[in-house]
Amino acid sequence: MQTHLLLREHPRALALRPTVLGEAPPAVLVLQEHENNKATAKLYNPTEFEDSEWRILNSRPVFGCLGLITVQSECFMAIVTDCVSVGRIRAGEEVHKIQSVSFYSLSSARYDEMDYAYDSDDIDTNRVEHPCIQLQKLFSTGNFYFTLDFDLTKTVQARTSVASSGVYSFDRHFLWNQFMISGLLEYRSKLDRKKQMDLDRGGFLVFAIRGYVGVETIKLDHEKYELSVISKLSCQRAGTRFNSRGIDDNGHVANFVETETILYSDRICYSYTQIRGSVPVFWEQQGMQLVQHKIQISRGPGATLPAVKRHFDDLTHRYGGVCNVNLLSQKEGTVSGESMLSNAFNTAVNQLNCAEKVRMVNFDLHAECRGGNYDNVAYLMSDIKDNLEDYGYFLMDTDDNQIICEQRGVFRTNCMDCLDRTNLVQNEISKRLLLDYLNSCSGSRHAMDSLVARHSHLWAENGDGLSRIYAGTGALKSSFTRTGKVTFMNVLSDATRSVNRFYINNFQDKARQEVIDLLLGKLANQMVIAIHDPLSDSVTRQLTKRVKEYSKSRKISIFCGSYNLNGKAFKGESLDPWLLQHLEVLLLYN
Repeated sequence: MQTHLLLREHPRALALRPTVLGEAPPAVLVLQEHENNKATAKLYNPTEFEDSEWRILNSRPVFGCLGLITVQSECFMAIVTDCVSVGRIRAGEEVHKIQSVSFYSLSSARYDEMDYAYDSDDIDTNRVEHPCIQLQKLFSTGNFYFTLDFDLTKTVQARTSVASSGVYSFDRHFLWNQFMISGLLEYRSKLDRKKQMDLDRGGFLVFAIRGYVGVETIKLDHEKYELSVISKLSCQRAGTRFNSRGIDDNGHVANFVETETILYSDRICYSYTQIRGSVPVFWEQQGMQLVQHKIQISRGPGATLPAVKRHFDDLTHRYGGVCNVNLLSQKEGTVSGESMLSNAFNTAVNQLNCAEKVRMVNFDLHAECRGGNYDNVAYLMSDIKDNLEDYGYFLMDTDDNQIICEQRGVFRTNCMDCLDRTNLVQNEISKRLLLDYLNSCSGSRHAMDSLVARHSHLWAENGDGLSRIYAGTGALKSSFTRTGKVTFMNVLSDATRSVNRFYINNFQDKARQEVIDLLLGKLANQMVIAIHDPLSDSVTRQLTKRVKEYSKSRKISIFCGSYNLNGKAFKGESLDPWLLQHLEVLLLYN
Protein backbone atom coordinates (compact mmCIF):
# COMPACT_ATOMS: atom_id res chain seq x y z
CA MET A 1 0.00 0.00 0.00
CA GLN A 2 1.31 3.43 -0.98
CA THR A 3 0.29 6.75 0.55
CA HIS A 4 0.24 10.13 -1.17
CA LEU A 5 0.47 13.55 0.48
CA LEU A 6 -2.13 15.96 -0.91
CA LEU A 7 -2.53 19.72 -0.56
CA ARG A 8 -5.62 21.89 -0.68
CA GLU A 9 -4.81 25.58 -1.17
CA HIS A 10 -7.97 27.29 0.16
CA PRO A 11 -8.53 26.78 3.00
CA ARG A 12 -5.08 25.28 3.44
CA ALA A 13 -5.06 21.63 4.50
CA LEU A 14 -2.89 18.52 4.08
CA ALA A 15 -4.22 15.01 3.48
CA LEU A 16 -2.78 11.49 3.57
CA ARG A 17 -4.52 9.20 1.07
CA PRO A 18 -3.46 5.55 0.79
CA THR A 19 -3.55 3.82 -2.58
CA VAL A 20 -4.41 0.13 -2.43
CA LEU A 21 -4.11 -1.85 -5.65
CA GLY A 22 -7.48 -3.29 -6.65
CA GLU A 23 -9.45 -1.95 -3.70
CA ALA A 24 -10.56 1.28 -2.04
CA PRO A 25 -8.30 2.76 0.68
CA PRO A 26 -9.60 2.40 4.25
CA ALA A 27 -9.79 6.18 4.83
CA VAL A 28 -8.27 9.58 4.11
CA LEU A 29 -6.77 11.63 6.97
CA VAL A 30 -7.04 15.43 6.64
CA LEU A 31 -5.16 17.87 8.91
CA GLN A 32 -5.69 21.61 9.11
CA GLU A 33 -4.39 24.36 11.40
CA HIS A 34 -6.66 25.69 14.13
CA GLU A 35 -6.21 28.57 16.57
CA ASN A 36 -4.33 28.50 19.90
CA ASN A 37 -1.65 25.92 19.05
CA LYS A 38 -4.21 23.40 17.84
CA ALA A 39 -4.98 21.55 14.63
CA THR A 40 -8.10 19.88 13.30
CA ALA A 41 -8.11 16.27 12.13
CA LYS A 42 -10.81 14.44 10.22
CA LEU A 43 -10.95 10.89 8.94
CA TYR A 44 -12.92 10.71 5.69
CA ASN A 45 -14.52 7.73 4.04
CA PRO A 46 -12.90 7.54 0.55
CA THR A 47 -16.28 8.08 -1.12
CA GLU A 48 -16.73 11.35 0.82
CA PHE A 49 -13.35 12.76 -0.15
CA GLU A 50 -13.49 15.30 -3.01
CA ASP A 51 -10.07 14.83 -4.58
CA SER A 52 -10.74 17.43 -7.30
CA GLU A 53 -9.92 20.11 -4.72
CA TRP A 54 -6.51 18.61 -4.01
CA ARG A 55 -3.14 18.21 -5.70
CA ILE A 56 -0.24 15.88 -4.90
CA LEU A 57 2.34 17.80 -2.87
CA ASN A 58 5.11 15.21 -2.79
CA SER A 59 5.88 13.53 -6.13
CA ARG A 60 6.80 10.21 -4.51
CA PRO A 61 4.65 8.13 -2.12
CA VAL A 62 5.16 8.81 1.58
CA PHE A 63 5.17 6.44 4.54
CA GLY A 64 3.06 8.08 7.22
CA CYS A 65 3.07 10.91 9.74
CA LEU A 66 5.42 11.24 12.72
CA GLY A 67 3.27 13.98 14.24
CA LEU A 68 2.95 17.74 14.55
CA ILE A 69 5.37 20.31 15.95
CA THR A 70 5.53 24.10 16.24
CA VAL A 71 8.73 25.72 14.97
CA GLN A 72 9.11 29.50 14.71
CA SER A 73 5.40 29.95 15.46
CA GLU A 74 4.31 27.72 12.57
CA CYS A 75 2.66 24.32 12.82
CA PHE A 76 4.49 21.64 10.80
CA MET A 77 3.46 18.10 9.89
CA ALA A 78 6.38 15.60 9.88
CA ILE A 79 6.12 13.09 7.03
CA VAL A 80 8.40 10.10 6.38
CA THR A 81 9.32 10.63 2.72
CA ASP A 82 11.92 7.88 2.31
CA CYS A 83 12.78 4.65 4.10
CA VAL A 84 14.39 1.29 3.46
CA SER A 85 13.52 -2.16 4.77
CA VAL A 86 16.04 -3.55 7.25
CA GLY A 87 14.55 -7.01 7.34
CA ARG A 88 12.02 -9.25 9.03
CA ILE A 89 12.31 -9.87 12.77
CA ARG A 90 9.56 -12.50 12.89
CA ALA A 91 6.72 -13.53 10.59
CA GLY A 92 4.82 -10.37 9.68
CA GLU A 93 7.26 -8.12 11.58
CA GLU A 94 9.23 -6.02 9.10
CA VAL A 95 11.35 -3.05 10.27
CA HIS A 96 12.11 0.05 8.18
CA LYS A 97 14.96 2.52 8.61
CA ILE A 98 13.99 6.18 8.13
CA GLN A 99 16.14 7.87 5.51
CA SER A 100 14.30 11.16 5.05
CA VAL A 101 11.60 13.17 6.83
CA SER A 102 10.02 16.32 5.39
CA PHE A 103 8.17 18.99 7.34
CA TYR A 104 5.13 20.61 5.70
CA SER A 105 3.52 23.70 7.19
CA LEU A 106 -0.17 23.76 8.04
CA SER A 107 0.13 27.54 8.34
CA SER A 108 1.50 28.78 5.02
CA ALA A 109 2.76 27.78 1.57
CA ARG A 110 6.15 29.50 1.76
CA TYR A 111 8.08 26.28 2.48
CA ASP A 112 6.15 23.86 0.20
CA GLU A 113 8.69 23.68 -2.61
CA MET A 114 11.79 24.38 -0.55
CA ASP A 115 14.72 21.97 -0.81
CA TYR A 116 16.25 21.16 2.59
CA ALA A 117 19.71 20.64 1.13
CA TYR A 118 21.71 23.75 0.45
CA ASP A 119 25.32 24.64 -0.31
CA SER A 120 27.08 26.15 2.68
CA ASP A 121 29.16 28.25 0.26
CA ASP A 122 26.05 29.70 -1.37
CA ILE A 123 26.59 33.48 -1.58
CA ASP A 124 22.85 34.20 -1.74
CA THR A 125 22.38 35.72 1.72
CA ASN A 126 18.68 36.29 1.06
CA ARG A 127 17.98 32.59 0.74
CA VAL A 128 15.46 31.42 3.34
CA GLU A 129 16.43 28.35 5.34
CA HIS A 130 13.69 25.90 6.20
CA PRO A 131 12.86 26.26 9.94
CA CYS A 132 12.94 22.46 10.41
CA ILE A 133 16.22 21.81 8.60
CA GLN A 134 18.00 20.67 11.78
CA LEU A 135 15.17 18.27 12.65
CA GLN A 136 15.29 16.95 9.08
CA LYS A 137 19.04 16.36 9.39
CA LEU A 138 18.53 14.53 12.69
CA PHE A 139 15.99 12.14 11.16
CA SER A 140 18.31 11.55 8.18
CA THR A 141 21.19 10.17 10.27
CA GLY A 142 20.05 6.58 9.70
CA ASN A 143 19.36 5.65 13.33
CA PHE A 144 15.56 6.04 13.44
CA TYR A 145 13.39 2.99 12.76
CA PHE A 146 9.70 2.20 12.53
CA THR A 147 7.33 -0.57 11.61
CA LEU A 148 3.69 -0.71 10.59
CA ASP A 149 3.28 -4.31 11.78
CA PHE A 150 3.97 -4.36 15.54
CA ASP A 151 5.05 -2.34 18.58
CA LEU A 152 8.79 -1.86 18.11
CA THR A 153 9.16 -0.13 21.50
CA LYS A 154 8.67 -3.47 23.29
CA THR A 155 10.68 -6.68 23.38
CA VAL A 156 9.37 -9.96 21.95
CA GLN A 157 8.72 -11.19 25.50
CA ALA A 158 6.74 -8.06 26.40
CA ARG A 159 4.69 -8.25 23.19
CA THR A 160 3.80 -11.92 23.56
CA SER A 161 3.46 -12.22 27.33
CA VAL A 162 0.72 -9.59 27.65
CA ALA A 163 -2.59 -10.00 25.86
CA SER A 164 -3.31 -7.26 23.36
CA SER A 165 -5.96 -4.85 24.57
CA GLY A 166 -6.54 -3.30 21.15
CA VAL A 167 -5.10 0.06 22.22
CA TYR A 168 -1.69 1.65 21.86
CA SER A 169 0.43 1.08 24.97
CA PHE A 170 3.93 2.02 23.86
CA ASP A 171 6.90 1.86 26.19
CA ARG A 172 7.33 5.56 26.98
CA HIS A 173 11.09 5.10 27.37
CA PHE A 174 11.66 4.39 23.69
CA LEU A 175 9.02 6.26 21.62
CA TRP A 176 11.08 9.14 20.22
CA ASN A 177 8.23 11.01 18.49
CA GLN A 178 6.01 10.79 21.57
CA PHE A 179 5.84 14.60 21.93
CA MET A 180 4.92 15.17 18.28
CA ILE A 181 2.33 12.40 17.97
CA SER A 182 0.59 12.62 21.36
CA GLY A 183 -2.11 14.97 20.04
CA LEU A 184 -2.96 12.57 17.22
CA LEU A 185 -3.01 9.63 19.64
CA GLU A 186 -5.47 11.54 21.81
CA TYR A 187 -7.58 12.18 18.70
CA ARG A 188 -7.49 8.46 17.86
CA SER A 189 -8.65 7.52 21.36
CA LYS A 190 -11.87 9.51 20.83
CA LEU A 191 -12.81 7.77 17.56
CA ASP A 192 -15.23 4.86 17.45
CA ARG A 193 -13.75 1.38 17.05
CA LYS A 194 -14.33 1.19 13.28
CA LYS A 195 -12.61 4.51 12.61
CA GLN A 196 -9.72 3.50 14.86
CA MET A 197 -9.27 0.37 12.74
CA ASP A 198 -9.46 2.44 9.53
CA LEU A 199 -6.82 4.83 10.89
CA ASP A 200 -4.54 1.91 11.83
CA ARG A 201 -5.02 0.02 8.55
CA GLY A 202 -4.20 3.17 6.61
CA GLY A 203 -0.74 3.32 8.22
CA PHE A 204 -1.19 7.05 8.82
CA LEU A 205 0.69 7.24 12.13
CA VAL A 206 4.36 6.29 12.44
CA PHE A 207 5.98 5.41 15.77
CA ALA A 208 9.77 5.75 15.76
CA ILE A 209 12.55 4.37 17.92
CA ARG A 210 16.16 5.51 17.82
CA GLY A 211 19.10 3.13 17.99
CA TYR A 212 20.12 0.20 15.79
CA VAL A 213 18.35 -2.66 14.05
CA GLY A 214 20.29 -5.32 12.15
CA VAL A 215 19.01 -8.55 10.61
CA GLU A 216 20.98 -11.47 9.12
CA THR A 217 19.48 -14.53 7.39
CA ILE A 218 21.40 -17.71 8.14
CA LYS A 219 21.03 -21.47 7.78
CA LEU A 220 21.65 -23.81 10.70
CA ASP A 221 21.51 -27.53 9.93
CA HIS A 222 19.34 -26.93 6.85
CA GLU A 223 16.90 -24.71 8.74
CA LYS A 224 16.47 -21.02 7.86
CA TYR A 225 16.77 -18.48 10.69
CA GLU A 226 16.55 -14.71 11.07
CA LEU A 227 19.18 -13.41 13.52
CA SER A 228 18.45 -9.87 14.73
CA VAL A 229 19.96 -7.34 17.11
CA ILE A 230 17.64 -4.48 18.13
CA SER A 231 18.86 -1.61 20.31
CA LYS A 232 16.46 1.07 21.55
CA LEU A 233 17.85 4.27 23.04
CA SER A 234 15.73 5.81 25.79
CA CYS A 235 14.37 9.31 25.14
CA GLN A 236 13.83 10.06 28.84
CA ARG A 237 17.32 11.52 29.44
CA ALA A 238 18.52 11.79 25.87
CA GLY A 239 21.46 13.86 24.75
CA THR A 240 25.04 14.01 23.62
CA ARG A 241 28.05 12.70 25.47
CA PHE A 242 29.09 15.64 27.67
CA ASN A 243 25.64 17.24 27.88
CA SER A 244 23.91 14.17 29.31
CA ARG A 245 25.54 12.23 32.12
CA GLY A 246 24.42 10.25 35.14
CA ILE A 247 20.92 10.24 36.60
CA ASP A 248 18.09 12.75 37.05
CA ASP A 249 15.61 13.10 39.92
CA ASN A 250 13.08 10.89 38.12
CA GLY A 251 15.53 7.98 38.06
CA HIS A 252 16.30 8.22 34.32
CA VAL A 253 19.93 7.79 33.25
CA ALA A 254 21.83 9.00 30.22
CA ASN A 255 22.53 6.69 27.27
CA PHE A 256 20.09 4.06 28.54
CA VAL A 257 19.76 1.37 25.87
CA GLU A 258 17.75 -1.86 25.76
CA THR A 259 19.32 -4.40 23.39
CA GLU A 260 17.61 -7.60 22.29
CA THR A 261 19.13 -10.54 20.41
CA ILE A 262 16.48 -12.52 18.51
CA LEU A 263 16.77 -15.85 16.68
CA TYR A 264 13.63 -16.75 14.73
CA SER A 265 12.56 -19.64 12.51
CA ASP A 266 9.26 -21.20 11.51
CA ARG A 267 9.72 -23.48 14.50
CA ILE A 268 11.06 -21.36 17.41
CA CYS A 269 11.62 -17.78 18.55
CA TYR A 270 14.51 -17.12 20.95
CA SER A 271 15.07 -13.72 22.55
CA TYR A 272 17.58 -12.34 25.04
CA THR A 273 17.56 -8.79 26.45
CA GLN A 274 20.31 -6.69 28.06
CA ILE A 275 20.46 -3.04 29.11
CA ARG A 276 23.16 -0.42 29.45
CA GLY A 277 23.10 3.02 31.08
CA SER A 278 25.20 5.74 32.63
CA VAL A 279 26.32 5.32 36.26
CA PRO A 280 23.14 6.17 38.23
CA VAL A 281 24.52 8.93 40.44
CA PHE A 282 24.62 12.70 39.93
CA TRP A 283 27.88 13.40 38.11
CA GLU A 284 29.30 15.65 35.41
CA GLN A 285 32.32 15.67 33.15
CA GLN A 286 33.89 18.60 31.32
CA GLY A 287 34.62 17.97 27.65
CA MET A 288 37.35 20.51 26.80
CA GLN A 289 40.21 18.11 27.47
CA LEU A 290 41.78 15.81 24.90
CA VAL A 291 42.96 12.86 26.98
CA GLN A 292 41.42 12.89 30.46
CA HIS A 293 38.03 14.29 31.40
CA LYS A 294 37.79 15.03 35.11
CA ILE A 295 34.67 13.71 36.81
CA GLN A 296 32.70 15.75 39.33
CA ILE A 297 30.10 14.13 41.57
CA SER A 298 27.51 16.80 42.31
CA ARG A 299 25.46 15.13 45.09
CA GLY A 300 26.34 13.04 48.09
CA PRO A 301 25.00 9.52 48.78
CA GLY A 302 22.04 10.67 50.90
CA ALA A 303 20.75 13.12 48.30
CA THR A 304 21.32 10.56 45.54
CA LEU A 305 19.44 7.65 47.13
CA PRO A 306 15.83 8.63 46.15
CA ALA A 307 16.72 8.87 42.44
CA VAL A 308 18.71 5.61 42.54
CA LYS A 309 15.79 3.86 44.22
CA ARG A 310 13.40 5.08 41.51
CA HIS A 311 15.81 3.83 38.84
CA PHE A 312 16.16 0.31 40.21
CA ASP A 313 12.51 0.03 41.24
CA ASP A 314 11.64 0.67 37.59
CA LEU A 315 14.21 -1.86 36.34
CA THR A 316 13.13 -4.64 38.71
CA HIS A 317 9.49 -3.99 37.86
CA ARG A 318 10.17 -4.31 34.13
CA TYR A 319 12.89 -6.96 34.01
CA GLY A 320 12.92 -8.87 37.31
CA GLY A 321 16.38 -9.31 38.81
CA VAL A 322 19.18 -6.89 37.90
CA CYS A 323 22.90 -7.69 37.81
CA ASN A 324 25.07 -4.57 37.44
CA VAL A 325 28.25 -5.26 35.47
CA ASN A 326 30.47 -2.28 36.28
CA LEU A 327 33.48 -2.07 33.95
CA LEU A 328 34.99 1.14 35.37
CA SER A 329 38.54 1.33 36.67
CA GLN A 330 38.95 0.28 40.31
CA LYS A 331 42.46 1.75 40.65
CA GLU A 332 42.60 4.67 43.07
CA GLY A 333 44.10 7.94 41.95
CA THR A 334 43.34 7.74 38.22
CA VAL A 335 43.35 11.19 36.64
CA SER A 336 39.89 10.78 35.11
CA GLY A 337 38.34 9.83 38.46
CA GLU A 338 36.82 6.55 37.24
CA SER A 339 37.48 4.83 40.57
CA MET A 340 35.71 7.66 42.41
CA LEU A 341 32.67 7.22 40.16
CA SER A 342 32.82 3.45 40.57
CA ASN A 343 32.89 3.80 44.37
CA ALA A 344 29.89 6.15 44.25
CA PHE A 345 28.00 3.56 42.16
CA ASN A 346 28.78 0.77 44.63
CA THR A 347 27.76 2.96 47.57
CA ALA A 348 24.46 3.85 45.90
CA VAL A 349 23.59 0.20 45.23
CA ASN A 350 24.60 -0.89 48.75
CA GLN A 351 22.29 1.77 50.21
CA LEU A 352 19.32 0.13 48.49
CA ASN A 353 19.56 -2.92 50.78
CA CYS A 354 18.01 -5.20 48.17
CA ALA A 355 20.80 -7.66 47.37
CA GLU A 356 18.22 -10.33 46.52
CA LYS A 357 17.07 -8.29 43.50
CA VAL A 358 20.04 -6.07 42.60
CA ARG A 359 23.57 -7.51 42.44
CA MET A 360 26.83 -5.59 41.89
CA VAL A 361 29.75 -7.07 39.92
CA ASN A 362 32.90 -4.98 39.41
CA PHE A 363 35.28 -5.90 36.60
CA ASP A 364 38.04 -3.41 35.69
CA LEU A 365 38.17 -4.20 31.99
CA HIS A 366 41.18 -1.99 31.23
CA ALA A 367 43.25 -3.60 33.99
CA GLU A 368 42.09 -7.18 33.42
CA CYS A 369 42.49 -7.02 29.62
CA ARG A 370 45.60 -4.84 29.45
CA GLY A 371 47.41 -5.03 26.13
CA GLY A 372 44.32 -6.11 24.21
CA ASN A 373 44.07 -9.45 26.00
CA TYR A 374 40.27 -9.54 25.85
CA ASP A 375 40.16 -13.28 26.35
CA ASN A 376 40.28 -12.41 30.07
CA VAL A 377 36.61 -11.42 29.82
CA ALA A 378 36.15 -15.13 30.50
CA TYR A 379 36.88 -14.35 34.20
CA LEU A 380 33.88 -12.03 34.23
CA MET A 381 31.72 -14.66 32.55
CA SER A 382 32.70 -17.11 35.27
CA ASP A 383 31.79 -14.57 37.96
CA ILE A 384 28.29 -14.02 36.58
CA LYS A 385 27.64 -17.66 35.68
CA ASP A 386 24.98 -18.13 38.37
CA ASN A 387 23.04 -15.08 37.17
CA LEU A 388 23.26 -16.26 33.57
CA GLU A 389 21.59 -19.50 34.59
CA ASP A 390 19.07 -17.91 36.95
CA TYR A 391 17.84 -15.24 34.51
CA GLY A 392 17.54 -17.57 31.51
CA TYR A 393 16.13 -16.42 28.16
CA PHE A 394 12.81 -16.17 26.33
CA LEU A 395 11.76 -19.06 24.08
CA MET A 396 8.52 -19.63 22.23
CA ASP A 397 7.20 -22.38 19.97
CA THR A 398 6.12 -20.55 16.82
CA ASP A 399 3.93 -23.43 15.65
CA ASP A 400 1.35 -22.84 18.38
CA ASN A 401 2.72 -19.61 19.98
CA GLN A 402 3.22 -21.40 23.29
CA ILE A 403 5.80 -19.76 25.57
CA ILE A 404 8.36 -22.36 26.68
CA CYS A 405 10.35 -20.16 29.06
CA GLU A 406 10.79 -16.49 29.93
CA GLN A 407 13.75 -14.30 30.86
CA ARG A 408 13.64 -13.52 34.59
CA GLY A 409 16.37 -10.92 34.99
CA VAL A 410 18.67 -8.59 33.10
CA PHE A 411 22.34 -7.58 33.02
CA ARG A 412 22.86 -3.82 33.30
CA THR A 413 26.33 -3.07 31.91
CA ASN A 414 28.18 0.23 32.12
CA CYS A 415 31.56 1.81 31.60
CA MET A 416 32.21 5.56 31.39
CA ASP A 417 30.15 6.27 28.26
CA CYS A 418 28.42 2.86 28.05
CA LEU A 419 29.81 2.47 24.53
CA ASP A 420 33.08 0.68 23.81
CA ARG A 421 33.80 -1.56 26.81
CA THR A 422 30.07 -2.06 27.36
CA ASN A 423 29.41 -3.26 23.82
CA LEU A 424 32.32 -5.69 23.95
CA VAL A 425 31.03 -7.33 27.15
CA GLN A 426 27.39 -7.35 26.08
CA ASN A 427 28.42 -9.12 22.89
CA GLU A 428 30.10 -11.82 24.98
CA ILE A 429 27.05 -12.25 27.24
CA SER A 430 24.69 -12.42 24.26
CA LYS A 431 26.94 -14.95 22.50
CA ARG A 432 27.19 -17.13 25.62
CA LEU A 433 23.41 -17.36 26.08
CA LEU A 434 22.76 -17.98 22.38
CA LEU A 435 25.34 -20.78 22.23
CA ASP A 436 23.96 -22.32 25.42
CA TYR A 437 20.54 -22.51 23.81
CA LEU A 438 21.86 -23.93 20.52
CA ASN A 439 24.03 -26.48 22.32
CA SER A 440 20.91 -27.71 24.06
CA CYS A 441 19.51 -28.30 20.54
CA SER A 442 22.64 -30.22 19.44
CA GLY A 443 23.62 -27.92 16.59
CA SER A 444 26.65 -28.77 14.42
CA ARG A 445 30.06 -27.15 15.07
CA HIS A 446 30.22 -25.65 11.56
CA ALA A 447 26.80 -24.09 11.96
CA MET A 448 27.85 -22.64 15.33
CA ASP A 449 30.93 -20.97 13.82
CA SER A 450 28.83 -19.39 11.09
CA LEU A 451 26.32 -18.13 13.62
CA VAL A 452 29.00 -16.63 15.90
CA ALA A 453 30.53 -14.75 12.95
CA ARG A 454 27.15 -13.24 11.98
CA HIS A 455 26.36 -12.48 15.61
CA SER A 456 29.69 -10.68 16.10
CA HIS A 457 29.15 -8.64 12.94
CA LEU A 458 25.72 -7.48 14.12
CA TRP A 459 27.06 -6.52 17.56
CA ALA A 460 29.98 -4.60 16.05
CA GLU A 461 27.51 -2.67 13.85
CA ASN A 462 25.34 -2.15 16.93
CA GLY A 463 28.27 -0.68 18.86
CA ASP A 464 29.18 1.65 16.00
CA GLY A 465 25.59 2.81 15.59
CA LEU A 466 25.04 3.60 19.28
CA SER A 467 28.42 5.32 19.52
CA ARG A 468 27.62 7.64 16.59
CA ILE A 469 24.43 8.74 18.32
CA TYR A 470 26.02 9.52 21.68
CA ALA A 471 29.64 10.41 20.87
CA GLY A 472 29.56 11.26 17.15
CA THR A 473 31.93 8.49 15.97
CA GLY A 474 31.94 4.73 15.64
CA ALA A 475 32.81 2.61 18.68
CA LEU A 476 36.33 1.88 19.84
CA LYS A 477 37.25 -1.82 20.12
CA SER A 478 34.62 -2.65 17.48
CA SER A 479 37.24 -4.44 15.39
CA PHE A 480 37.78 -6.93 18.20
CA THR A 481 34.02 -7.43 18.55
CA ARG A 482 33.83 -8.05 14.80
CA THR A 483 36.82 -10.35 14.35
CA GLY A 484 38.03 -11.37 17.81
CA LYS A 485 41.50 -9.99 17.00
CA VAL A 486 43.50 -6.86 17.89
CA THR A 487 45.90 -5.46 15.27
CA PHE A 488 48.04 -2.33 14.94
CA MET A 489 45.57 -0.90 12.41
CA ASN A 490 42.74 -1.43 14.93
CA VAL A 491 44.65 0.55 17.54
CA LEU A 492 45.37 3.33 15.02
CA SER A 493 41.71 3.46 14.02
CA ASP A 494 40.65 3.77 17.66
CA ALA A 495 43.11 6.64 18.20
CA THR A 496 41.67 8.47 15.18
CA ARG A 497 38.14 8.02 16.47
CA SER A 498 39.17 9.37 19.89
CA VAL A 499 40.43 12.58 18.28
CA ASN A 500 37.26 12.88 16.22
CA ARG A 501 35.18 12.46 19.38
CA PHE A 502 37.11 15.30 21.02
CA TYR A 503 36.28 17.66 18.16
CA ILE A 504 32.60 16.66 17.90
CA ASN A 505 31.98 16.71 21.67
CA ASN A 506 33.49 20.17 22.10
CA PHE A 507 32.34 21.98 18.96
CA GLN A 508 29.17 20.29 17.69
CA ASP A 509 27.40 18.74 20.67
CA LYS A 510 25.66 21.91 21.88
CA ALA A 511 23.76 22.28 18.60
CA ARG A 512 23.03 18.54 18.49
CA GLN A 513 21.63 18.72 22.03
CA GLU A 514 19.32 21.61 21.16
CA VAL A 515 17.72 19.81 18.22
CA ILE A 516 17.22 16.66 20.34
CA ASP A 517 15.48 18.76 23.00
CA LEU A 518 13.32 20.37 20.30
CA LEU A 519 12.21 16.96 19.01
CA LEU A 520 11.40 15.72 22.51
CA GLY A 521 9.52 18.88 23.52
CA LYS A 522 11.97 19.87 26.26
CA LEU A 523 12.63 23.48 25.24
CA ALA A 524 11.07 26.37 27.15
CA ASN A 525 7.46 27.16 26.22
CA GLN A 526 7.09 24.13 23.93
CA MET A 527 3.55 22.77 23.86
CA VAL A 528 1.97 19.70 22.31
CA ILE A 529 -0.20 20.53 19.29
CA ALA A 530 -3.59 19.28 20.42
CA ILE A 531 -6.31 18.22 18.02
CA HIS A 532 -9.34 20.51 18.21
CA ASP A 533 -12.39 18.85 19.77
CA PRO A 534 -15.42 21.18 19.32
CA LEU A 535 -17.41 19.67 22.18
CA SER A 536 -14.53 19.60 24.67
CA ASP A 537 -13.41 23.13 23.72
CA SER A 538 -16.97 24.46 24.12
CA VAL A 539 -17.24 22.96 27.62
CA THR A 540 -13.84 24.41 28.56
CA ARG A 541 -14.87 27.90 27.40
CA GLN A 542 -18.08 27.77 29.44
CA LEU A 543 -16.25 26.56 32.54
CA THR A 544 -13.70 29.36 32.18
CA LYS A 545 -16.47 31.99 31.95
CA ARG A 546 -18.17 30.66 35.09
CA VAL A 547 -15.05 29.86 37.09
CA LYS A 548 -16.15 32.16 39.97
CA GLU A 549 -19.33 30.08 40.46
CA TYR A 550 -17.44 26.95 41.54
CA SER A 551 -14.09 28.21 42.86
CA LYS A 552 -12.62 30.80 45.18
CA SER A 553 -9.18 32.35 45.59
CA ARG A 554 -7.10 33.78 48.40
CA LYS A 555 -3.78 35.58 48.61
CA ILE A 556 -0.78 33.69 49.97
CA SER A 557 2.89 34.52 50.46
CA ILE A 558 5.67 32.08 49.65
CA PHE A 559 9.19 32.22 51.02
CA CYS A 560 11.94 30.64 48.89
CA GLY A 561 15.55 30.54 50.00
CA SER A 562 18.88 28.84 49.26
CA TYR A 563 21.15 27.45 51.96
CA ASN A 564 24.79 27.53 50.82
CA LEU A 565 27.29 25.38 52.72
CA ASN A 566 30.17 27.19 50.98
CA GLY A 567 31.81 23.92 50.02
CA LYS A 568 31.95 22.66 53.60
CA ALA A 569 30.36 19.60 55.18
CA PHE A 570 27.13 20.06 57.14
CA LYS A 571 27.89 19.97 60.89
CA GLY A 572 24.36 20.06 62.30
CA GLU A 573 23.97 23.85 62.52
CA SER A 574 20.41 24.94 63.29
CA LEU A 575 18.49 26.69 60.51
CA ASP A 576 15.91 28.14 62.92
CA PRO A 577 17.37 31.70 63.18
CA TRP A 578 17.48 32.03 59.41
CA LEU A 579 14.03 30.55 58.79
CA LEU A 580 12.18 32.16 61.69
CA GLN A 581 13.18 35.73 60.88
CA HIS A 582 11.57 35.37 57.45
CA LEU A 583 8.54 33.61 58.96
CA GLU A 584 7.95 36.60 61.27
CA VAL A 585 7.97 38.95 58.27
CA LEU A 586 5.49 36.77 56.37
CA LEU A 587 3.13 36.62 59.35
CA LEU A 588 3.38 40.39 59.84
CA TYR A 589 2.30 41.16 56.25
CA ASN A 590 -0.43 38.53 56.20
